[in-house]
Formats: sequence, C-alpha cells, structure tokens
Amino acid sequence: MVSVRIDHLSFTYNGAKEPALKDISFTANTGEIIVISGNNGSGKSTLLGCISDIIPSVITGKIEGQIHRQEALAENSRGAAAIGVVLQDSDVFLMEKVYDELAFPLRSLKIEGPELEERILKTARLMGLEDLLERKMISLSGGERQKAAIAAALVGDPPLLLFDEPTEQLDPESAEFFGEILKKLAAEGTTIFVCVHNSRKALHLPARHIILRDGRMIYDGLLTKMELSEDEQLPRNISLQQDILKMTDNYGNQTWNESTILEMQNLTYHYEKEIGIEDINLKINRKEIFALMGPNGAGKSTLIQHLIGLIKPQRGRVLVKGKDINGVPTWKLARDIGILFQNPDDQIFNARVDEEIAWNLTVRGIPKNDALEKAHKLITDFGLEGIEAKHPHDLNRSLRQWVALASVIITNPEILILDEPTKMMDTVFLVKVMEWLLGFRQNGGTIVLVTHDSELSKYADRTGIIVKGCLTNIKSNEEIKRNSYKPIV
Repeated sequence: MVSVRIDHLSFTYNGAKEPALKDISFTANTGEIIVISGNNGSGKSTLLGCISDIIPSVITGKIEGQIHRQEALAENSRGAAAIGVVLQDSDVFLMEKVYDELAFPLRSLKIEGPELEERILKTARLMGLEDLLERKMISLSGGERQKAAIAAALVGDPPLLLFDEPTEQLDPESAEFFGEILKKLAAEGTTIFVCVHNSRKALHLPARHIILRDGRMIYDGLLTKMELSEDEQLPRNISLQQDILKMTDNYGNQTWNESTILEMQNLTYHYEKEIGIEDINLKINRKEIFALMGPNGAGKSTLIQHLIGLIKPQRGRVLVKGKDINGVPTWKLARDIGILFQNPDDQIFNARVDEEIAWNLTVRGIPKNDALEKAHKLITDFGLEGIEAKHPHDLNRSLRQWVALASVIITNPEILILDEPTKMMDTVFLVKVMEWLLGFRQNGGTIVLVTHDSELSKYADRTGIIVKGCLTNIKSNEEIKRNSYKPIV
C-alpha cells in the first residue's frame, strides 16, 4: 500500500508570474481519503498533477520541495496499476469503445485473456456500464463518460487513486454510490485523493479535508457542517440556497407563463440500439426558467439538441414561437436561440478569450472593435479582468465553461439552452452567473437549464424529470424547494 508525504512543495507554471502552489506540506496515510478543495484557481488540480507526476513529467515548470511515497509506484505482486487517475476533463479518452478504454490500463500491465475479461466485467458492473461496453466513447453522455473514466482508473486495482472533480457530471444517485465505493476501497487500504471545488460535496465521506487558497494550504483536518459554514473557503454569510431564494423572491410574483415560446409535440428519437427520447410533450413559456433533470444517459442532451435543430425528430415536432422548425437551418434558429453544450471545448476555437466571446457578434456583422468592447465589458462584469488575451485552452475547465457561456449570452438571444452551465464553478462564481441569468429572465428571456444539481434547480420555475427517454414528472419551483431531487431508476 502507499502513503504520500509532501514536504514544502511549490510549483510555478512556465510563463506564470506567481506560483500555483506555495510551500505545501502534509502526509497522506495508507487507506486515507484526502479531500482537496478550494475556489477555482486555488491550486487543487496542480497539486493533484504533482502527486500523479503529470507535473513536471508532462506539464513543465519550476518545482521545489519533495514528494515521497512509502514504496515505489510500480507494478506489484497483485498485478496492480501504479496509480489510477481521473482528470478533471472526462471528455478526454484514449480508445474508441468503452470496452477498450477499460482494457487499455490492463493491457499496459500485460494482463490478457480470462483475467482481463473478468476485471473489465467486474468493474463495468460496479459502475453500471455493463450494457455500454460496446458503445463508442463519443456516443456516451457526459455522465456516462465520467463513469467510464472512473472505471478505467479502478480496473487496474491501484494502491493510489487520484480523482479531480469525479462526480461533477454524475446524477445524485450515481455520485452517492461512488462515495460508497471510495469508502470500501479506503477500508481495504487504498489511499485516495479527491479534488472538489466545494467541500460540502464531500462531507458525507469519512475524509480529511485540505483546503487551498491562492496556492497555499489554509486548512488541514476534519470538517463538520458547522465548521464549514465558518470556513474561509466561502465568503462569510454566503449560502447558495438562501441566495437563490432571495433572488427568486425578487421575481417570484410575476406571471411567467404569459405565452408559450417553446413546444414539443410527441417528440421521439431513437438511436440505433436504444431509445433517445420517447413521446415528449412539453410547453415552455416566455420568461420561464425550466430545469431538466434525470439520471445519466436519460436523454436530456438529446432533447435539447432538437430545440436548435441539431437533431431532427423521427416523430413529432418542435415549435419555436408557434412555428414548426422542421427545415429551418440551425444558423437561422441561432438568431433567437443560444445554446451552451455540456463540453465547452466543443464550442471554443479562437486563440484569445476576448475574440472567442466576441466572435458570435462579429459573424452577425458587428464591427470587431465594437464586439470586443462588449466582450471586455462582459469580462469586467464578471470580475475576470486579465484573461482577455489568454488562450481559452490555457484556462481551467470552469473558466472555459464560462467563456463558452459568455460567447452565447453576449448575443442576448430570446432563449438560452444551457447544458450544465455551472459545472465545476465554485459557489461564488456560480452565484454571479445565476444572478446574470435571473436578470436575463427578468428582462424577458427564457432559459432551459439542464443540470444534476438540485440546489441549482431551485432557481427554476419548473423542473422536468426525464428517465429512460420519457418525461416522467414536472415539478413546480415550490416542490423543488421542499424536496431534494432524487432520480427515478
């Protein structure tokens, strides 16, 4: 088994003015779960990269201090992998099919034949992937890909596991089950590090918490809910739920269902071997925030892609402002509808942040200088001055998510369709984004919000639950406030 000792670790990325990590020291014991948390940019992923040796072996820079391990992380007598790593971006994968993604780490250990098959099937059953082994990785939902990434880390039975935001795309039930897996592995002697942007997400784990701020370790120990409410990781007196209720109360008495702006009639789409969505009937009204929730792979992303014409219905139809969009090109629909995909990297292609945000305006004929001026104002409004000239892919995942979102909201469309818009954002930034979206709704906008976060869904006027392609339930905002979402399986 493995313990890890870190002595006075500092790291500065090439070209950076300030260290990302500053004088970090602690010891992780065999069989211990260490939760590393902190606001976006605090150094969590950098610390995990140093422990995994991705830094400085792959990502270079100036590293100081020492990382010691109890034993060399090499293949041991059980035929185990050295380290299992799940990166923050689970959309990065190596192989075409799920089966081969799980087989790759085993084949790297020279494991073949019946043992390889047995380990893959065992791990696939554990993660609920047994029916997806022949699927292409690219065809999976974000949550299903995250499960595959976790399975690929577990399948080699490593003594050291490193997870960076491992539950960010999982539905609540899957996230809860993943926590049970971690508890069992730790009890068996596996040393586990888990990075999360909000410590509250890991309070159910029997874990030691390390909290980072601006690259420094500001807390090391156990946490309770009471202690966390006082913790410096979050601004004092900030409660996401209280802020939501306070902001929605500002708009709560308005008649949001003044007219239907989006309608789905008997909407049906089947993939080659499975149902995508089945017989969806739904009306969404002007100035409404409609949240869409459900288990991983339930059909949420399939549904919203119909609303912008990226997928054509096999049966049924979609109406936007009362008109059937069948045959209407996506570029024309984009005049009224802005869409944010689950993976921001599917939308980002410019070399500078400000040019990426401004691009949707320039292609509409707005002079580049005017478009950049609007982009800079948006950056300032969100308190992100200094990122204008950076390459978007040099930003962390949460900021790339915001850049993609900003490139959509800058056009001020009538309808926003947002697939996990606040994924990996810390509480402070999440509240800023949702304040903007509530203001957008107040000014006449309509929002369709896909999320796994029951706290986030409390911003919504109504929430629809989709399970196995079917819209099983629609709840009002008041019901969501009273009851935490639990997926139906």
